[in-house]
Amino acid sequence: MINILKKVLIPLSTTSVLFISSAVLADEEVSVNKLNTNASGFESSEYCKDGQSLIDLKTVAKNISGYCNLIDKTDRWAIVRLAGEASISGSGYGCEIKLIDSRNLGHGLCGVPKQQKKVEGETCPSKMKHVSFEDVSQNLKEVCESLGEWDIVRIGNRGSVTGSGYGCSLKVNDSKNLGHSLCMDE
Repeated sequence: MINILKKVLIPLSTTSVLFISSAVLADEEVSVNKLNTNASGFESSEYCKDGQSLIDLKTVAKNISGYCNLIDKTDRWAIVRLAGEASISGSGYGCEIKLIDSRNLGHGLCGVPKQQKKVEGETCPSKMKHVSFEDVSQNLKEVCESLGEWDIVRIGNRGSVTGSGYGCSLKVNDSKNLGHSLCMDE
């Protein structure tokens, strides 16, 4: 069920993001935001307010009609940036999803990601799970910034991600025993 929240202009300290329309989809507040002026149109910070990031294609694919309806609240002819250079269009273009869309787009689909927490040990606490490799790879810059410089932490499917001291690198299968895990609510 989509609960439409409001339309509002949100001022930020150094840039401003026009908050066009928002909804709660998959227990996450999501908004269609207008691109900041003088931006290339590929980074979360160019569309999303602090604490938000561009929604990934995997999340959108689980509820295309819900996200398309949200876009239609802005403009049924809008084409909206997703994470990783993907896009989704409004119903005027048939809610089409493109895996790679190199055009500069005027809007981005932003949301507040589930809280991630670095915890001690190889396993996550009760009611939490490892952050997936896909989620980390699509938000590597933000994840890396949240880690300590020399951290190496466990992520889903025995993968790992490192802090900036090790180059913010990802491993699909890391056989080392690690002292920390990156977890999120289930």
